[in-house]
Order: sequence, then C-alpha cells, then structure tokens
Amino acid sequence: MYAEIDEDISCRNLKFISKGINVGEVVKDRLEPHHQFFKVFGKNFKIKIELKKEDAEKYLAGEELETSLKEKGFAVVLFSGVVLGGVKISNGRLKNYYPKALRSKLKI
Repeated sequence: MYAEIDEDISCRNLKFISKGINVGEVVKDRLEPHHQFFKVFGKNFKIKIELKKEDAEKYLAGEELETSLKEKGFAVVLFSGVVLGGVKISNGRLKNYYPKALRSKLKI
C-alpha cells in the first residue's frame, strides 16, 4: 500500500470547507494521490517528513529533494507542523507532488 493512513480517523472532528476532495487519479493501474488528499489527510500519514526552511522553499518551487529514508511510497511533507503537500519516496529521492500551478520561488 502506498499511502498508509492510520485507521483511527474520526469524521466528528473534521471541519469542511468544501464538499468532497479529489483523492487522486488512476494511472497505469495505481492510484496517484492528489494534492487535496495530502493536505486534508496529511496528519494521518504514517510517514511525515518535517522540512527545514531551505528544503521547504525548494519543495514549494517544485524541486526534488534528497532523503536518507529507506521506505518507498507516498509521504507527506510539513514545515513548522503545517502540511505542505506530498512526495513519493524512491531511491533516496523525494519526488515532488506539489501542483505545478502552485509552484513559485516563494521565500519563507
């Protein structure tokens, strides 16, 4: 399973800002999670990666990052405890899943 989510999710404490979220898209017989899925359920992912300021800026610009993690699959990235989005861990790299339309050279 790529995106492992804790089974103890309670909808009672969720606040809704819109009806529904885009969970993802099926590509080559596998689910590719959407940015909304990472943002909404990010705190429930088993693999959470807290980024330093420099890496957070690179992530928001759409760059891939290096990691020492040996796991494979999807993870959520955070900065100061706030979910930024998602990545796919593969061969020591964090493949960026931040939407191209939102990418910028923003400085934090």
